[in-house]
Amino acid sequence: MLLGLSHHCFIVTAVNLDSQKSAKYFVKSLSLHASTEQNERLVAQSAAISNLSPQVIYHCKEWLVTEYIEGYSLFENQYTIAEKIAVAMKLLQDFHQLAPIEQVSSLSLQSLIEAQINANVFSDQQKSFLFQLNQDINDFTQVTEPVVCHGDLNFTNILIDKQSKAWLVDYECTSIGSAEYDVAMFIAINNLSNCDFSYIFDCYQGQSKKPLNHALVHAYLACCYLINGLWYQEHSHNIIDNDQYIDLAYQQYSQFDRLKLSDIKLVEQLL
Repeated sequence: MLLGLSHHCFIVTAVNLDSQKSAKYFVKSLSLHASTEQNERLVAQSAAISNLSPQVIYHCKEWLVTEYIEGYSLFENQYTIAEKIAVAMKLLQDFHQLAPIEQVSSLSLQSLIEAQINANVFSDQQKSFLFQLNQDINDFTQVTEPVVCHGDLNFTNILIDKQSKAWLVDYECTSIGSAEYDVAMFIAINNLSNCDFSYIFDCYQGQSKKPLNHALVHAYLACCYLINGLWYQEHSHNIIDNDQYIDLAYQQYSQFDRLKLSDIKLVEQLL
C-alpha cells in the first residue's frame, strides 16, 4: 500500500493464470472523499481520453482504478527547476483545453477556506481574524473564461514515463474555475520564488492563445497560500510524526506574510 497525503492508494498486480502475463494497476480509494469523488472521476476520464492522464480502467464512488505508469514523478526527476516548470506549464495549458464538464462543481475559494478554518482547532479570536482575512482577500471583481482546473499541480502529481512523456494525475482538488487560479496554486504548492514568476507566465503563455492575467494570478496567490497552510495545519493534528506538515504550513504562511496583506503575521498568529 502507498499512503498519500490525503488518500489510501495501492499498486495492484493482476496475473493471468493461463498466460502467466501480469499487469499493474494504480488503485485509489475514494471512500472518505464523498464531496470530491465525482469531480475526480469525471475529470480523470476526460483527461485520459485526451491522453493527458492514465487510462481509467474502472471507477465507482469508492474506487478509481487506472493503468499504472512506470516512471518517476517530476518532483523526483533530475530536471532543473526551469525544465520542471516548462513541463508542468505545457501539461497544464493542454489540460485547460478540456471542455468544462457540467457535473463538475465550480470553484469557491471562500467556502474552501471557511471549511478549513472550521476544521482546525483555533481559538475564537483566531477564527474571527481568519474569517475577516478570508473576506478581504477573496474580493475578486475580474471574471475570466472558466476552464477545468486541476487545483493541485504539485510536481509530485506529474509523472514522467520511460519515454519521457508527462502524465497528469490526482484530481481530488479539481473544479471549474480560472486558469489564473491554477497557475497561482502551481506557484504556491511548489513554493516557487518570485524570480520564477516571469518564466512561469512565459511558459504557460507560449502554449496559449488566451492572455494570462498576471494581476489576477497574484491576487489568487494569497488565497492559495492561506488554504494550503490551513490544510497542512489541520492534517498535522491527525498524525503522530507531524513535523512535515507543520513545516509545510509554516512555509505557506510565510509566503502569505511576504505579500504584506495584513499587519498580523500568520506564522505568529496560527503556529
